[in-house]
Amino acid sequence: LPGGTVTSKGHIHCVEHGSQKSVAVCRHVANSVSGQPVEGFEADEVDGEYQARCKACGDSMVELTGADRDAFINSMLVVICFDCFVKAAAVNGLEIHRPGSL
Repeated sequence: LPGGTVTSKGHIHCVEHGSQKSVAVCRHVANSVSGQPVEGFEADEVDGEYQARCKACGDSMVELTGADRDAFINSMLVVICFDCFVKAAAVNGLEIHRPGSL
């Protein structure tokens, strides 16, 4: 998994990329940074905030409810930096641009 330390709400200090905006992703997407794509990469962006998950984790989040859903999310979601997210997205065939750039 990419590594880093959460420095403030919405930011992380990545060991590879330095201080960056953080992105919540499932562990499978985080692992895809190493070059192995996941099945069914899904990403959402709302007001410049991204999230991403593989199809299996996305399906589980929809199917589970209450405490089971919360426990699943807490065990499967990790925070990575924006540049690691861009790399994971590229491995999975999706081009992501930093907000405000093209």
